[in-house]
Amino acid sequence: MNSDSHHDNDIPAQPDPATGPVSRHTWRNRLLVVVVLVGVVVALLPEALRFVAVTWLDRQPELSARLDDVDFNPFTGLLRIEGLQVTRNGEDVALAELIEVQLDWWPLFKRRLDLEQVTLGNVLLMVEQLPDAPLTIAGLVLSREDSLADETAPPSTGQPWGISSGVVTCDQVAVVLRHRHQDTRIDIDHLTSSPLVSWLPQQAGALDLSLSVAGGTLRCVGENYPFARPARSEMTLDAQNLDLETLDPVLTALGWSRTRGHVDGHLRVQASAAVETQPARLKVEGQLSGKGLASDHAALWVKQLDLSWQGQLEMLFDHNLHLAGHHRLEIGPAQLVLQQPGLEVASGQLIWEGLLTLNGQIEVNGTVEVDDLSVLDLAGGTTLLGVDSGRIGPFAFSSPGTLSVDEFSLARVTLLGRGDVALPRQPQVFSLAKLTGEQVSWLAQQHLSIARLHLSGLAGDVVLLPGGALEARQWLPQFVAQASPQQGDARDDSPPLAVVVGAFVVDGNSQLVIEDQGVTPSVRLHGDDLRLRLGALDSRRSEQRSSVALDARLDAYSRLHLLGDVALFAQPLSLNLTSELSEFQLPSISAYVERGIGYRLEQGQLNLHLEGPVEQGVAALTSQVHLKRLQLRPLTPEDELEVGERLGLPVNMALSLLRDRQGDIALQMPIRGDLSRPDVAMGSIVRKAVVGAVKNTVTLTLAPLGIVAKAGQLVGIGGQLTFQPLVFEPGSTTLTSDSLVYLERVKSLLAKRPQLTLSLCGQVSVADRESLLNSARQRSGETADSTVLSQEWIRQLAMQRAEYVKQLLSQEPLVKSSQLLLCNPPTELVDGPGAVLVRL
Repeated sequence: MNSDSHHDNDIPAQPDPATGPVSRHTWRNRLLVVVVLVGVVVALLPEALRFVAVTWLDRQPELSARLDDVDFNPFTGLLRIEGLQVTRNGEDVALAELIEVQLDWWPLFKRRLDLEQVTLGNVLLMVEQLPDAPLTIAGLVLSREDSLADETAPPSTGQPWGISSGVVTCDQVAVVLRHRHQDTRIDIDHLTSSPLVSWLPQQAGALDLSLSVAGGTLRCVGENYPFARPARSEMTLDAQNLDLETLDPVLTALGWSRTRGHVDGHLRVQASAAVETQPARLKVEGQLSGKGLASDHAALWVKQLDLSWQGQLEMLFDHNLHLAGHHRLEIGPAQLVLQQPGLEVASGQLIWEGLLTLNGQIEVNGTVEVDDLSVLDLAGGTTLLGVDSGRIGPFAFSSPGTLSVDEFSLARVTLLGRGDVALPRQPQVFSLAKLTGEQVSWLAQQHLSIARLHLSGLAGDVVLLPGGALEARQWLPQFVAQASPQQGDARDDSPPLAVVVGAFVVDGNSQLVIEDQGVTPSVRLHGDDLRLRLGALDSRRSEQRSSVALDARLDAYSRLHLLGDVALFAQPLSLNLTSELSEFQLPSISAYVERGIGYRLEQGQLNLHLEGPVEQGVAALTSQVHLKRLQLRPLTPEDELEVGERLGLPVNMALSLLRDRQGDIALQMPIRGDLSRPDVAMGSIVRKAVVGAVKNTVTLTLAPLGIVAKAGQLVGIGGQLTFQPLVFEPGSTTLTSDSLVYLERVKSLLAKRPQLTLSLCGQVSVADRESLLNSARQRSGETADSTVLSQEWIRQLAMQRAEYVKQLLSQEPLVKSSQLLLCNPPTELVDGPGAVLVRL
């Protein structure tokens, strides 16, 4: 048995069909089975994927899906999806005609997801972000738990996964953004993106994106470095014809309505994310423009606005926003309405060029140029401000309210328009050919300083309304705070406005018209060729005196010169001046005289020298007045009587006493009165001054003739002034020696006052009769009867005496015989000496 066993061991073993080695044929069969199985899996996998995807989508709330074809090649890594449709409640939330994803398998072994290429064609995607609702994409709700899934997952201890986006191309892709107010459709007309590779952070990902949005196009071309540290991006954005009307629903919800306009622009954008050592940074350079912009808001109505911006802007996002950049902003044409004050601001063009920085406070500097600017009061339909052209700057502004301007110049400025008015009144209160200023500063502490303010070509038309108020005040209450708070209002502790002006100049053929409607008829004074210069002004120093020099032409012949100083901000007013007024036509201010003295100025010309102070509103002025060819006419008999009583003689008689040989009058008129008192008006001052001056002058004129009594009153009989009688020797036509001396004084008065007319009235007295009778007795030696003097004899003697006086007075060449009138003498004897009575 042993030998058999040994023999058996020497014989080679035969393979067992059940347990022995596999033949080649068997391996081929097995490989064929595997291939068939893989082929079946590959063939069934797309349908399985389609089935799983459709089933999963159908199970989502309110969603239903359709997928025409899914093709996936596990060998090439190509996934192709065609005919995808996802609806919710009958509305399409996702459509895709073609989606292709090319995956590279081998990088997966290195924990890298490498999508070599992604292609999207004819895709529609709905993205919803509604109030109090989670973000929804293609009908799929992204809950907060989903968004935090990565945060709640346990930390990975292995190598992090890398990702490469591959080449992404899109053609005719649309994204609909649904939010509270409207659906916004963004059409991706074209998208090409080079791979973004996380394990190659410094490799740029190129992007070329074209969008159709808001009725226009937006193209973005640039490079992205999302995996660099810090992440950064450099892009060029081109926007064309973006229609703001498409955003009207959104803007309406924000309070704006009827929005329209188009936006274009070209921007170069550089952005970098924040890292530990530096904040996030954004730099924008290029230009933006808006045409035909318009919108309506409760506070502001943009009726028309064109604007363009060009410049560069850099922003740092730290704990606070830091901003700096150079800008050129052009606005115009523009038409804006400020609803609350009711103002319309319009501009043909406004250009600002300069720097803007934000670093805890706003700082702006540069220059501003403006053309055709106007500010219109809508309620009154009048223009408050108009500027044809102007330039401001260089200037610098910093919040909360500090402004400095090196210089400004405005051409053809109009202020406070009246709307439709009848000629000859100009349509605005003030207009300027040119307004310039130097070294202007405004401080937040209510401090305004101007080194020099120059008004050239001023045309002013100022109206004083009945009651003394300025017409221009009707525009001010709407835009200027009340001077004092009303009862119950919060106390205003802000400092009062301080105004400091180094020099104020008006020239350039300026003119000013002042119309006083407080008198009837109104008085209208017109000043041409106006030149004014004021020295340093400081409202903080009310008692500081400023030099003033004024020169103006009041009509074709009259001129005004004024020189002095004034405390312009003192309350009440204080000043000291010397002024000269020449050849002024008096009828233009007749209304003041009419109200003051009850007489109308029919004609006359005034030359005036005025000097003296006004301290604390109290005038102590002296004046020298020269009146040429003055003619007055009383308004009523009562006025004539009242003024005559004040003078002590009729007005015309007083004026005759004042006129020189040329018919002119020279007076010295004091002007006294408290100008701050409402009952001291111009008419009252004129009345007192004229009456006092006339009375004093008449007194000085007639005092040498003995016509002033001890009380200083004029001696008048029946409204006529009576001189001392010219006494004759009894019974003769010979004047006494004293009367001859007095007659010389009367002769001098008539020579100086050629408009005076004297009445000469001879009279015969009882003493004349006694002298004649004594002479008759001596001749005849007989007793003569007292009745021997007849009335005819008395009248003839009286006439002889009067004619004798006229003859003596007429011997003066400057005395005209027409100044001497003979009266019809009385035929009765009078008491006292015989004489000739001389009366005005």
